[in-house]
Amino acid sequence: MKRFALFVMLFIVILSGCSGKAYEESLQNGYDLLKEAKYKEASEQFSIALENKETEEANKGKLVADAMFAGWDSFRAGIFNSAVEIAHNVLIDDHQNKAVSLVVKDAEKLLEQAGALLELYNDMSEKIQTADGLSEDKQFEEALQIYEDVIVTEQDHFMIDNLVEDTKDKIEKVKTELKKNVNQNNPENENDAIYQDDEKSSEDNQKNKEEKENKQISPDEAEDIIRNALNIPSGINVNHDHDEGNFYIIQVFEIVENDGINHTATWGWYKVNKSTGEWTEAF
Repeated sequence: MKRFALFVMLFIVILSGCSGKAYEESLQNGYDLLKEAKYKEASEQFSIALENKETEEANKGKLVADAMFAGWDSFRAGIFNSAVEIAHNVLIDDHQNKAVSLVVKDAEKLLEQAGALLELYNDMSEKIQTADGLSEDKQFEEALQIYEDVIVTEQDHFMIDNLVEDTKDKIEKVKTELKKNVNQNNPENENDAIYQDDEKSSEDNQKNKEEKENKQISPDEAEDIIRNALNIPSGINVNHDHDEGNFYIIQVFEIVENDGINHTATWGWYKVNKSTGEWTEAF
């Protein structure tokens, strides 16, 4: 009996040693992946470490990895204010913590890039709103000048690209209105017939465009298109997040619970054409 008890104790000690070794390996793997900014993989390693031993160090590593993953995910999706907030929270955290210290530089990069695009997006939106008001008041030349200033940007992000494309459409409409004014003010102009043809063609194109827009699909239909196209299980969320021009932006995600705290784990972002139903990845 004593021999059996000794065997059990020895077995427990061996298991404990194996568990401790697995914990240390997973913890170190998590730190190594944080250095490489591979946050999803790092989170998985910290989760494995927690399965072997629940420690504050492993839990903190997972929280940091999840936060940085969510920050860059928000940046790519064009939710710049969220990316800025996440980066800021990481940067004001305890830099003495190993996990935090490993992501500080990347958090600074995220804050800089997201902050710059947020400022640019807000500035462009404000200018577009001002130009829209001028256009409604038939101050077309002033509106055109602002619209043309908006589309001059070197930033490469689909949110900025969508604003530029929408503004280009508005520029064409304003130019059409200016052409109408030229015709009205110069009825004897020898090019009146050409202007009238252009006007009719523009009106026809606008009518066709409006008809297509009136037949556009709904956000719910866009969600169904993504779910069916990707065969997404019913337990995974497919959600219309926001509109960008003629596209619905759809987020596919699941809710993951960690220590009683729920957070989203994004599978992907997609955009669906409101008129045609065609879809692609959002970035």
